[in-house]
Amino acid sequence: MGLWDKLSRVGSYVRKRRRSLGPEGYSQFKRGREYERKRADREREQAKDSVEHEREVAERERKYEERYMGDRERDIERERTD
Repeated sequence: MGLWDKLSRVGSYVRKRRRSLGPEGYSQFKRGREYERKRADREREQAKDSVEHEREVAERERKYEERYMGDRERDIERERTD
């Protein structure tokens, strides 16, 4: 009798589990909610990285302009004196 009881418990567990994994079950809902949360986290991280990258590019361009503006002025002065 003990074996039949165990088998019926296992069968009940499997039926409940299969029902909960269906498209209407809580597990599906939970997975969808977790997926959406992770996707939102990834999008926030990408937006943050994008803003940081744009800031770095703008700073590099500004430094480039500052550095080479002095060289251009010196070249112009040299041409005027020649």
